[in-house]
Amino acid sequence: YWARSLFGYSPFADARPNEGHLALASLEKNGYIGVEFEVQLDDVDEGGVSASPWEAHLVQRQTNKKIVALSTITQNVDTLHSKAGSRHVLHLHGRGDVVKCMTCAHTLDRKLYHENLRDWNRDWIIEESKDNVEKEDQRLRPDGDAEWNGSYEELVLPPCDRCGSHGDMESCNNLHAENGLENIKNANQQPFYKTDVVFFGDSVPRHRVYLSNAAV
Repeated sequence: YWARSLFGYSPFADARPNEGHLALASLEKNGYIGVEFEVQLDDVDEGGVSASPWEAHLVQRQTNKKIVALSTITQNVDTLHSKAGSRHVLHLHGRGDVVKCMTCAHTLDRKLYHENLRDWNRDWIIEESKDNVEKEDQRLRPDGDAEWNGSYEELVLPPCDRCGSHGDMESCNNLHAENGLENIKNANQQPFYKTDVVFFGDSVPRHRVYLSNAAV
């Protein structure tokens, strides 16, 4: 996935809201849509809203209560509602602009992760781009990646900067030294990031299901 995303994520990230997104943002701003409701502490805190920096703003603490404000619930992961200006959006299936460590749950802005991914794999990108010369918009896939048939064996995945290892460019360069391919395979077993979205076959986090049902 990360190999394909190097060729397809930029157009995905640069997408702009359409009139529908802007209309909903305007309705929220003017108070025509949206609800507020009280939630129990445990319903949203255990690995839920408070654990996600990009969801925590939905919850307003008032003494011993927590008040959630929601105006839009979306299954889309493109964040276009937020880009349009909507503030109280519940991204039911997550957000495509956030990556999450599969070991410690640390989250990171995906643009920053892609910068690291490109820095760690510049030579690989140049080599693989030679065989992938189709127009970008003809190869794009809906999950922020692109159709791509190259080899990814030499792609290095930057590790989590909180719990991972081999976390600098010198270490990355050493991976391509003698027996480099085997070194790369071993390094890629270290803690790594995954896009913080619900992929096919995954389950929607419990706290989002609870908030959606409560809002409706």
